[in-house]
Amino acid sequence: MQTIIRHRATGTTIVTGTGSVRTVLEQAVADGVVLDGADLRGANLACAMLDGARLRHLCLADANLTGANLSEALIEECDMRGAVLHGACLCESRVERSDLSAALCGGTDIAGAAIIRCAFSSLSALLMDFVSCARIEDCLFHDEATGTAALFARAPIHVSGLEQPVTILDTHVRVGGHLIPRSVWLSIANDNWPGKPGQRPDGAVYQFVRRHAALLQAVG
Repeated sequence: MQTIIRHRATGTTIVTGTGSVRTVLEQAVADGVVLDGADLRGANLACAMLDGARLRHLCLADANLTGANLSEALIEECDMRGAVLHGACLCESRVERSDLSAALCGGTDIAGAAIIRCAFSSLSALLMDFVSCARIEDCLFHDEATGTAALFARAPIHVSGLEQPVTILDTHVRVGGHLIPRSVWLSIANDNWPGKPGQRPDGAVYQFVRRHAALLQAVG
């Protein structure tokens, strides 16, 4: 089976080979082929051996990267929206200015990685072990339901065992499915809602914050 990997914008051929997309891509990485701009949207790259790959401007939207080895890779300005990264290894990789909105993570290993100016929107992405990263810089979590964006440059803090799960980011706190600015949390904690009554979070969230007012201060 002949496989052709083309440029995402121009459609020109980047590399051809015999076998699956995964096989051809693995060989291209091993041979040092320049893969800039490759269109791999929806590709089945499960368990692909891509360690040390240089991936710039690729479209990996909806690609299956389950169990893929991307350790020590450079992933720069890539479209990874909706990609599946279950069990993928990105140890000591550099992921920069890439869009991982709706990417599905779980057991994704990012130990020693540098995650720089990347966008996320799935809860599973926030649950990655960011503590193990070598560097986190200017990342963004986008709440697609409300259009709210929260910034973070340190590992998100997760609190479980309460009535609702809590994730604390640099600029916002996620309570259940609600993304609340830190300043609003503090206002609610003091029973001093700063906005219009109709814009106040639902009663359950408001009361949750009131009950756990000291949580934000306790965990930073």
